[in-house]
Amino acid sequence: MPTTHDEAFLEDICAHPDDDATRLIYADWLDDRGDSARAEFIRVQVERRKKSVEDGRHRELLSREEAFVQENEARWRAELPALEGVNWEDFSGGFVEAVFVNDVEVFLRHAAALFAVAPIRRLQVGHIDAADALRLSECADLSRLTELNLGNNPTLGPVGLHTLSRSPHLTNLRALLLHYNDLGNGTVEHLARSPFLVRLEELYLSGNHLVDRDVSLLLDGANWSNLAELDLRDNRIGDAGAEAIGDSLGLRALSTLYLVNNRIGPGGAISLAWAENLPRLARLYLNYNLLEDDGAIGFAASPSRSALRELDLRQAGIRDEGGMALAGSDLLDGLDTLWLGGNHFSRQTKSLLRERFGDRLRM
Repeated sequence: MPTTHDEAFLEDICAHPDDDATRLIYADWLDDRGDSARAEFIRVQVERRKKSVEDGRHRELLSREEAFVQENEARWRAELPALEGVNWEDFSGGFVEAVFVNDVEVFLRHAAALFAVAPIRRLQVGHIDAADALRLSECADLSRLTELNLGNNPTLGPVGLHTLSRSPHLTNLRALLLHYNDLGNGTVEHLARSPFLVRLEELYLSGNHLVDRDVSLLLDGANWSNLAELDLRDNRIGDAGAEAIGDSLGLRALSTLYLVNNRIGPGGAISLAWAENLPRLARLYLNYNLLEDDGAIGFAASPSRSALRELDLRQAGIRDEGGMALAGSDLLDGLDTLWLGGNHFSRQTKSLLRERFGDRLRM
């Protein structure tokens, strides 16, 4: 049981991490106690995370936040317990909400302490294998998390992923990071078949040797209706995989798609450019794929990408024909940023592109 007002506030905030009202009441209490720096820091972070990056006030709030952290971080972190194998990570909403643990054993040993002293929402595990995945999947505290980062763990393996995907404690996850875990050969099908990942908004699968078949298996499920960000960088996805993404009926909420450094050619680019099932796609990263002129022409000619705000076509084998098509397109007015560095344009084409896109062009 809490013995002080401060402990009572902390207990309430940890128990209800999504309730900003309690944090703001706590900030007022801190003001009354003379801790105005921590009080204002809580208010600033609570307000900033409600703002989009495009909001004019976001930058001002971020600057104030950074000043508070620079001056007070050491003192605030000293209030947290030193636990072997645990690193306290970022502040959010005025409190540390993220931790890194060396391995699953460390997390299970310290879980009660972690969730008692901070409203932990994001967890990164340094090492996990199939046996660890079973133990982790049975931990009810997973239900407190909105983000789980198991990246850079090829030891997780297909069995570990299958086990974890069947955990009923993952229902509150919004972000799942599985980058560089060697999950090719159909393993990602476990994610598509899981009944517990339906609230995911971000999924990171870069560097997993995924091929076109893996993309088809991944998208053959009903889990992605809330998915806003999908990271498939550094895989072996070709035109058929790109076409599967464009044809998917389950990605209508997708706003950010990373396909950097795959094996997508002109056909795949055209499929993505003309896909009608991606109405909210605002940021598309196709750099380091050999899209060539036809791929660029596909984007220049398509009326389906009106929501695009950032398009990355760097190092894509585009030459003057494709560059001039982009420069002459009247369908790309919504772009805030167009990346075209590393392509092969004449001075005339570069001049036309600069004239068309101005400071929105990145060469």
